[in-house]
Amino acid sequence: MQGARMNTNVCYLGLPPKHEGMRKGDRAKVLIAALLKKRTAIGNNWIAERLSMGHPGSVSRLVVAASKDAKHESELKKLIKLLKCVT
Repeated sequence: MQGARMNTNVCYLGLPPKHEGMRKGDRAKVLIAALLKKRTAIGNNWIAERLSMGHPGSVSRLVVAASKDAKHESELKKLIKLLKCVT
């Protein structure tokens, strides 16, 4: 069930179902990973696999690097606000 819901949410956020042509560290993937890490207890292994982000250690590295960017934080807040309206 969780996988099906993830696919629906990922499509809603504008990512292709299998993330074709997207880089492992694509900004949209990092934004979703940051949201998942902030709001759930889902681990890096799960996030890396479902979002095709490569090695699980890369997830933390990318999220931490992005969190130092003010634009990323602004986008994350907008995404959280959007999802509160949807759920």
